[in-house]
Amino acid sequence: MDPTLSLDEAIQRYLEHLSIERGLAKNTLAAYGADLAAFTAWAVRRGLMAADPGALLGTPKAARPLPEVLRADEAARLVDAVEG
Repeated sequence: MDPTLSLDEAIQRYLEHLSIERGLAKNTLAAYGADLAAFTAWAVRRGLMAADPGALLGTPKAARPLPEVLRADEAARLVDAVEG
């Protein structure tokens, strides 16, 4: 078995553990994934690993909720207030 593939699977399982078992937020998981990817890239540059499994690692994107907007009746009242 390719050791890089094995390490990639281990990284994925670790991030899944952090998400499911520990309930970490997406922002935190993204930071952990970025740290792991930086580490594996460093290990490749130093010749400690032949391939970089972290380069294939997909990390969750940080949650970016949509802003709240006015309802139609609220917008109409606002326009009336500005005009009046």
